[in-house]
Amino acid sequence: MISAKNNLIQNNYQGALLDIRNAISNHLFERKDDQNVLKEEIKNYVLQKVPTDVKEVYKDILNNITSLLNSSLHNLHKFVHKDSDKLKLSPMPQDIETIYFTTIHLIKYLTSYG
Repeated sequence: MISAKNNLIQNNYQGALLDIRNAISNHLFERKDDQNVLKEEIKNYVLQKVPTDVKEVYKDILNNITSLLNSSLHNLHKFVHKDSDKLKLSPMPQDIETIYFTTIHLIKYLTSYG
């Protein structure tokens, strides 16, 4: 996400979008039953860190995080083709910032269980 940040600072919105897409698709998600889901190793990592009596609550939270990341990816694909690096529509800076900061915040949340 450092590259996405640098691209955002340099107003390279297409580059920022591609970096965010790659972070979500290649590092946070895996495909299961033709859907994007949070990688099992990430879920297990978080669930190992929470008390046993609240694991079900955190499973629900992780499902919500998956939904938020899928929403960010869906919004991102309004501007960049799903399967290529081609821009479909020029995004406004606030669009990219929203996708970026949502994604970075969720990554921070997931890694805060260390």
